[in-house]
Amino acid sequence: MPPTLSPANVGGQEGGRRSGPTVKALKRTLKKAGLKTTGKKATLTRRVKKAHLKVGGGLMDDLKAKLKEKAEKAMDKVADKVIAKMENAAPPPATGARRHRY
Repeated sequence: MPPTLSPANVGGQEGGRRSGPTVKALKRTLKKAGLKTTGKKATLTRRVKKAHLKVGGGLMDDLKAKLKEKAEKAMDKVADKVIAKMENAAPPPATGARRHRY
């Protein structure tokens, strides 16, 4: 039989990993959301889609969220300091008190 028609190549999977997120990732996502984590991969996938959950990401998404939160806090701190300096600064000189240059 030619290699293109072998039973391994028929069906599109070619003996490799199934497409989509892994069962482990699906179960982890469902567990975080407090939903049932039992069943076949198709059932888990349907449950995740129905709950409008995002599978994967995990650590990187958590890190990005924490970094964003820290950056926002730092920006708030800086803004507060700038506002405090502006409030405590001396008012500009009156316009009639200018000196003439000779």
